[in-house]
Amino acid sequence: VTSAISNFAKEENHAKSKITEMASQKNMLIKEVALASIELKESEERYKKLFNTINDGVYVADLQGRLKDINPAGAKMFGYTKGEILGIQLKTIYVNPADRDIFMAKLKQVNHIENFKAHIRLKNGHTKFFETNATTIKDQYGKIIGIQGIFRDISHREHSPLHRHHKNATAKKALTGHSHH
Repeated sequence: VTSAISNFAKEENHAKSKITEMASQKNMLIKEVALASIELKESEERYKKLFNTINDGVYVADLQGRLKDINPAGAKMFGYTKGEILGIQLKTIYVNPADRDIFMAKLKQVNHIENFKAHIRLKNGHTKFFETNATTIKDQYGKIIGIQGIFRDISHREHSPLHRHHKNATAKKALTGHSHH
């Protein structure tokens, strides 16, 4: 009987020790989760600030080409407010919608595109050339579920097709004394 009582006491002490150890681990995990949550929130705030203040356009689209998110600068470059342009089918703002198909085919092939030139129709009907860098967004299984990219207006650049067209029209006007439209 004494031996059995002694064993029960040992088992009880062992169980108490286990409970204390588990409680300590639980407290440590709670602190780690709290710290990770703070770090995540800070990271999200930094991302949000960058997204909303960068001068380049930043966007996210789904695989069907619908605009899911765009920063204020990007919406403004296209002449829209963010509310007006969200959900738009991006292909519809391309001057040549087939260019969007080319863009998507390349992107799906190599998962990343740099310096793709896009001729875009703005809300006011004018057109501009934009250069975009984009990458695919994948789910945890590696399946492409969307696109994210950054773009900038390159219409003012010397080598921009729009700039060349304007320069040629101006040169013709100077040579002939009138414009050919």
